[in-house]
Amino acid sequence: FDFSRCPASAAFRLISASRAAAFSPWHFHRVFQALTGETPASYVRKRRFAEICRRLCETEMPIAALA
Repeated sequence: FDFSRCPASAAFRLISASRAAAFSPWHFHRVFQALTGETPASYVRKRRFAEICRRLCETEMPIAALA
């Protein structure tokens, strides 16, 4: 389960990600931050922003359609 690739319109849910990893939400957050240096929510936000930037550069889609 790659929670970072959920549609940009879908809300990130720590509980869903932690269940997929078979951790408690608290432990998942702690381990994720220790491994990546950022919180799960921050990671997802950056990944989604990067995807929107890529689409802006590679397609003719308006910003409003990507947001």
